[in-house]
Amino acid sequence: RAVDGNGKAALSLARELVVDNSAPKISYPVATYPAGSPAGRMGARVLVTAQGLDFGSGMDADSALVFTAAGLGAANTPMRDDGKDGDKVAGDNVFSATLNLSSSASGSLAYSLTASDQLGNSTSIEAAIAVDNTSPVVGFAVEPAPGNAAGSLFGEGYVPRVLVTGTYSDAGGSGM
Repeated sequence: RAVDGNGKAALSLARELVVDNSAPKISYPVATYPAGSPAGRMGARVLVTAQGLDFGSGMDADSALVFTAAGLGAANTPMRDDGKDGDKVAGDNVFSATLNLSSSASGSLAYSLTASDQLGNSTSIEAAIAVDNTSPVVGFAVEPAPGNAAGSLFGEGYVPRVLVTGTYSDAGGSGM
């Protein structure tokens, strides 16, 4: 109750005011590659997921989580929590985006996720996608080499045994 200098009184209505200066939280960023592979390659579709939470004003409906990867040709791609296009369950706070890899580079390529709430508070995290466009190398040798042994594979003698050896490597790749 409030009273002025003339003795007039009025009731005051109480209002609750919530101040939200905290940014949303982003956790568990994951890249899922085709066929269980440890990396993607040019032309592959990679599913990126992350959890986004805001206990204050709530996540912004239009730009709750945004995926950006300049080196992968993805700028400001909205992530969705609608149960469609790779997102498994609508409304579970796990946001998803499918990326078509267009980079011919190999290695760990950085991306960022930015979460925004309804009041404009935002936060970003960095993560990486593994990209492997490096072909494995395979080599082999035959011993004795034709024409270099006592006897020959092509003519005058008989070689009782041939040894074939091989090597493989995937240096700079995702492994074999």
